[in-house]
Amino acid sequence: MTEKADGTRRRRPVRDDRHDLVLQSARDWRFNQDVGDDLARILANLTTDVERFDSMVVLQRKMLEQLDSDPALSNQAQIDREAERIRRDALEMASRAREALEQLGRLAESIEG
Repeated sequence: MTEKADGTRRRRPVRDDRHDLVLQSARDWRFNQDVGDDLARILANLTTDVERFDSMVVLQRKMLEQLDSDPALSNQAQIDREAERIRRDALEMASRAREALEQLGRLAESIEG
């Protein structure tokens, strides 16, 4: 405490480093929670894409096996449409996977930086 000219006392501000540590810890926790949420979202999206692609491959394999066992079922137009759909879906998934990897890279940089 310090004394003023009129005789009253004034409390001197006290710096409490513990308060700063608590605030920084809370900021770090929120940052890490946000990063964890982003990471979980990115990985969930990638998992969904991989599962979807896997099921498409299984269905296509079954269709080709059926066609192989009975050539009378062969419908080239349908085969071409399915192949084009799979190609288009695979390109979309590859694009999303590339974006996810870029997002993961940015998350890693934000943690390091």
